[in-house]
Amino acid sequence: MQNASSPEHLHSLFENQVARSPDAVAVEIGATEVCYSELNARANRVAHFLRERGLGPGDFVGICLDRSVEMVVAIYGVLKAGAAYVPMDTEYPADRLAYMLEDSGIRVLFTDSAQARCLDLMDSEVELVALDDEEAFAWMPSDNPNLPVSEDQLIYMIYTSGSTGKPKGSLVYERGFVNLVSWYADELGFDADTRVLHMTSPAFDLTQKNVFAPLITGGRLCLLDQRFYDASVIVDHIERHRATLVNCTPSAFTRLFNFATDELYERLRSLRFVVLGGEPIPIA
Repeated sequence: MQNASSPEHLHSLFENQVARSPDAVAVEIGATEVCYSELNARANRVAHFLRERGLGPGDFVGICLDRSVEMVVAIYGVLKAGAAYVPMDTEYPADRLAYMLEDSGIRVLFTDSAQARCLDLMDSEVELVALDDEEAFAWMPSDNPNLPVSEDQLIYMIYTSGSTGKPKGSLVYERGFVNLVSWYADELGFDADTRVLHMTSPAFDLTQKNVFAPLITGGRLCLLDQRFYDASVIVDHIERHRATLVNCTPSAFTRLFNFATDELYERLRSLRFVVLGGEPIPIA
């Protein structure tokens, strides 16, 4: 396994892992499993789609999707095209989404068929692309674009809550974020046996490193397939996917123990690491 701290770009680190374990499962949600080679091919089609539309370095592409294979495909596709993504929570009010679209200058917004019907009502000239319509991309090349990317390349822009005024976009760059993901993967020993349960909002800042770290080290990204918080469902997912790591706020994790029993602890036995942040941690 190549060390994740290799001084490369995120998408090329992922491509290197694809070459090493093309048939290994990369992403799973519910009963659906997608291997590394399939995930890479789908992301490549998205990248070529964006390049054909003239999008690349300096451009922002919106991603308004729930946790899904399509969400991961969109993220890697945007980076492979040299552009930067703007994650948007599907639960955001329409006026907040409209503001983010206008403020960031997004020309293409990736979503799904159901969400597109709602977003299409917004007064916007943004092109809506439903990623669950695979026929729309079937004719695009599936090979790696292999485009040059600067170390100063933007990876994503994430918006603040706007609690003190209008939401503000915070820019995250390639070099600093690769350092973060590399430290995260090395410090916690990510490898082929790592299974990360992704249970936080796609538009949450701490979410982003969890999308990348397992997929550049041969691990598996396990997606919570329910939009709303339900402690029992999360426990079920940890047990079913044999998750080895969760990363969330302390309040989201401690609520799993509202009805702590020996059986509950047994169901969580696969966890090796719990990474908490964003709030004070109740030590008790």
